[in-house]
Amino acid sequence: MKFEKRVVLVPGAGVASPADTATPQATFERGVEGETLACGTGTIAAAVGLAARGHGTLPMTFRSWGGYPLTVSGELDTQSADDVWLRGQGRLVFTAELTGSA
Repeated sequence: MKFEKRVVLVPGAGVASPADTATPQATFERGVEGETLACGTGTIAAAVGLAARGHGTLPMTFRSWGGYPLTVSGELDTQSADDVWLRGQGRLVFTAELTGSA
């Protein structure tokens, strides 16, 4: 699947861009306003979107920039995706403590 290089985003948009299931999925998340190591919602959307367009079947596994595989399974018909599950390793990569007033 080929992606257009020029992309216009609505402010606050999140984007997951899988080149294919072997290439790490690039994820740009709102709130972070930059690329992140993985995004579960984006991975599910990418898998369901690719499968719905005939570019693969569920279950479908992606490799995130975090290095761990994320597998999306579910039932797909012409109108909807049902019983959709995301499997993969979850890791804490950041902690913070807020003090004072905002």
